[in-house]
Amino acid sequence: MKCWRIFKHAWRLSVDNRSTALKIVAPFFAVTMLLQVVMTIYVEMEIANATILKVMLLATALFGFLASLWIAVAWHRFILIDEYPKTIPAFHGARIFSYFISGLLIGLMAFLVIIPLFVATGILQNANFFPWFSFPIWCAAVVGLTIITMRLMTLLPAAALGKPLTVRDTWQVTKGQNGTFFGLAVLLFLFALPFRIVSLLLNESPLLVGTIWETFSNIVLLIVTLSVLTTLYGHYVEKRPLVGEDQAVP
Repeated sequence: MKCWRIFKHAWRLSVDNRSTALKIVAPFFAVTMLLQVVMTIYVEMEIANATILKVMLLATALFGFLASLWIAVAWHRFILIDEYPKTIPAFHGARIFSYFISGLLIGLMAFLVIIPLFVATGILQNANFFPWFSFPIWCAAVVGLTIITMRLMTLLPAAALGKPLTVRDTWQVTKGQNGTFFGLAVLLFLFALPFRIVSLLLNESPLLVGTIWETFSNIVLLIVTLSVLTTLYGHYVEKRPLVGEDQAVP
């Protein structure tokens, strides 16, 4: 199955370049852990103030969001154009902003697709017209929404590289690959499942232990997911062959 070959290639990208991945994420991991330790100590102090704690949580969340975008752009650029990171990955402000806008566009399009579904389901339920029919409708909608979102994901590496790619372009290059993209989404879900199960099991563990695991698992999942997006761009947009074909990509 092609979805498996794409995922396997993305996994190889992650593992074979693990030293560079570590170099890219290490500064952000260190800062995140420092913020988490400070918050943990503050929470355990009797003088903890709810307002200050909220500000700290907000600052940590904003840093995590920016770090994710920064890592994403750095990883795409490393894999696709051999831009090796230094002590801290180069900050491409315009590319990071473009990456954010592209992600926002994908989310907006997904939202616009799901609105008619809510309306149709509400009408059917209010009219008591075959209430049991709502389940297959939702299943079909989830599959369709997943395929649409995955096919648009090639916009993200393009934004990281600063290469223009429209929705029409990405829709055209991924034409006829619906099954591949849905299968790939399922593989990503199955890959992430054990990490999430462990996170749930650690809910009752000391706060710092759970935080360390959550941060680590998020980084692993982020790198693998970014490698999948990079592979999709390299294969469908730049027409590079996959592992097992004439040569490996990128």
